[in-house]
Amino acid sequence: MSFLISHTLESGTLLEGAEANDGSRRVLIRYGWSWSRAIRVWYLPYSRTKLSRRSTIDATTLHLRARGFQVEIDIDDASMPLPAPSSVAGRSTLREPSPVPPSRR
Repeated sequence: MSFLISHTLESGTLLEGAEANDGSRRVLIRYGWSWSRAIRVWYLPYSRTKLSRRSTIDATTLHLRARGFQVEIDIDDASMPLPAPSSVAGRSTLREPSPVPPSRR
């Protein structure tokens, strides 16, 4: 059995190729994967529009390979957009100290 773990910003992290009762379910649940009935693949929740979680992907891959599965990985983190420029760009984040009020005599 061969799996493909892929990650893009648009799709998030997906695992394709798993079938019911193939022995992968326990491993995937252990590392936080969820089954999507809508697209019929395993996915890592909250992985869309974020960088890939390499530690989870690597641990899942290692465990699946130890159980005899072939696993390929295709990760695209290069398309991560840069943050939009702030409207306060160029402003210093340091504030001038407020003047000390004269002491009362």
